[in-house]
Amino acid sequence: MILKSKFALYLAYSLGEIILVVAGILIAIKIDDWNRDRELNQQELESYQLIITDLKRDSTLFVQYQRAYNDYLDTYFKLNDIAAGKGSLKGILPDFLVSNIQFNPVTKSNHQITIEKLRNNNIREQINNYFVRLNQVEQATKEFNEMIVTETRPFFLKEHEVFNNAVAFDKSDRTFPPYKGVSTIDTVKLKGTISHPYFVPLISQLRMGIGYYLATLEGSMNANHELIKELNKSLKEAGN
Repeated sequence: MILKSKFALYLAYSLGEIILVVAGILIAIKIDDWNRDRELNQQELESYQLIITDLKRDSTLFVQYQRAYNDYLDTYFKLNDIAAGKGSLKGILPDFLVSNIQFNPVTKSNHQITIEKLRNNNIREQINNYFVRLNQVEQATKEFNEMIVTETRPFFLKEHEVFNNAVAFDKSDRTFPPYKGVSTIDTVKLKGTISHPYFVPLISQLRMGIGYYLATLEGSMNANHELIKELNKSLKEAGN
């Protein structure tokens, strides 16, 4: 009886130790999971901050693009008026007939891999939707620049030689002339192209191309602002 009693106590003690060990392991695993989850959440919030910074850089670039390429659009409207017998070349920078455009946002290139790892599905989806908007502008940029290379430069610079070499090769100033608002297009030669049957269709293509670019750019600007708001909201909620 005494031996049985001692064995029962030993068994109970051993089982108690096993239970304590198992409980300790489970608690340790739970704490480790909690710490890891907290670390991942912190990393995600830090990613939001970095993404917001680059989104704001994108926003600044977008405003510059919008301002610059609305000047292109104004020029095409004025040239179309001239072709219709209204207005003059005064105040027009006709270099926009042969100049390409740019679109170089930074968020997509800097955070593509990071975004795929974000745990917040809603945020990840909104960022991917923003990238879709950027892709549309990139496509519009590509189409416009291809038009410049394959259509307008051959027409104006090769076929009609409207380039003004005297301005382009001014030895006293090596600055890129359009950056100073100085045209490298000979307006006298340009006037001679206005009566050409291809002039108006070409201007129309340019107008539609830059119009599409500006429309897709505006969509990206709106998506950019909404995404910044959403990320700031998530950061604020995490702070509470």
